[in-house]
Parts: sequence; C-alpha cells; structure tokens
Amino acid sequence: LNSVQFSVVPDANTRQLQLEGNQADIDTFPDWSSFSTLKSRPGIVATAFPSTEIDYIDFNEKKAPFNDVHVRQAISDAIDRNAMVSAVLFGNGKPANSLLMPGLPYYDATGGQTFNLAAAKKALAQSSVPHGFTTTLLIAAGNPNMATVAQIMQSELKPLGITMNIQQMDATAWHAALVSSNFTMAYAQWTMDIPDPDEWTSFATDPKGGADSAFSSYDNPQVISLNKQAEQETDPAKRAALYDQLQRLTSQDAFLAY
Repeated sequence: LNSVQFSVVPDANTRQLQLEGNQADIDTFPDWSSFSTLKSRPGIVATAFPSTEIDYIDFNEKKAPFNDVHVRQAISDAIDRNAMVSAVLFGNGKPANSLLMPGLPYYDATGGQTFNLAAAKKALAQSSVPHGFTTTLLIAAGNPNMATVAQIMQSELKPLGITMNIQQMDATAWHAALVSSNFTMAYAQWTMDIPDPDEWTSFATDPKGGADSAFSSYDNPQVISLNKQAEQETDPAKRAALYDQLQRLTSQDAFLAY
C-alpha cells in the first residue's frame, strides 16, 4: 500500500454510485435507505456496528422564541423518535432520550425526552407564542437522513401551529452558520471520541466548553456546576449521581431536541 486518498463527497447518492462503480473503495457513511441494497451487491461488504452518534436539533437561544423553554419543550415533545428510527434509520438505531448515549458510562434515560403531543400543545400554550410561529431548520445538503428527518418534523409541528421551513446548505456553509450563530434551528450530530461523558457534556452544556454550548448559547449555571463537579469527581457512584442530575435538567430545559 503506497498511499491512501480521502475524497470529501457530501452527497450520499454520489458516494454510493462511486462505490458501486469501483471509483471508491470505502464509504464510511452510506445512506440507511440503501444499506440493505449495498449488502446484497456482489463485491461489496456492508457492515453496521454500535455507535455513540447522537442526532439532535440545535435551538439558538439568542433568537426568539427559542429563548423560551416552553417553545423548546413543545418542539421536543412533538418529535416522534420511534417513527424516525423506523423511517430514517430503517431500524438501525434507538430513539434518543437523554443527553448521554446508551453504552456511555452514566447514561440514564430517567425523565428524558419522549414523544407526547398533548404535552407539546400544553407547553406551547404556556409559551410566548401560544398560537404558533414560523421558523427555519438548517440542514446539510446531500444528507438524505437529515432531509427525511426535517420533512417528518415539518409534519409533526403543524398540529402545534408551527410552520417549519427547511434550508439546505453545503456542509461547509452549514458548519459556518452554526459557528457564527446564524441560524434559528439546526440539525447537528455528535459522536464520542473517548468513553467518558465529559467530552460531550463540556462541549454541549458549558458556554466556555469550546462551542458556546454546542452552538446553542445554552447557559444554565446549575448544569455548568454539575458538569464541573462530575468532571473532577473520581468516585464512580458520586459521578453517576451528578450526571443523573445533569441529564434530567438538560432534558427539562430542552436546549437540544435529541
């Protein structure tokens, strides 16, 4: 082996065609809708494995009405995660119900986010926009999973009186919009690099953690304190108790909809 060439191909269909046409040897992120087809193609080995990836909707709390916790709760409660796992991942995943992922130390789904349309309507009725509003979800172009989730969300938010437009940007522009806080809602993803929750919780919940709380501008002093304590605690039982509190509070605040 003399060299390895990495090509950035944002469009999933193009990557599949390159793989099938022997123009590429590996596609690290095939579209789930074509995964079973790829598995049956002669000469192609398609394998899935457990992952810590979490997909979530980022709310920009610098922009109304997402500085209103009731609005964020309403949208989170209106998302049918089981339906998305079926329609988007074709069963290759689990509904997210906590800031932490299953398989990660200290994961606890108690009090986590779940689909509840009645609760969603109640939360919006208590909000600053009880009759609904119009907003835009930013997604990366060429990603069929993001596009399908966005379309499902569009439908799910209509009963609340929320009109959600979908804006697609190429991956570079999408990331730049996140970094510059030039969005209202954005579809984003995270995957762990180390088997410790601090990598993600510090990035996601601490405004000084490197990305202004996963670009959401979320700022809850109690959560920040819990994360700092868990970061420094060495006793596993005490650490678990701290992360349990953190997971419950972040789910209540619904700063992300995962």
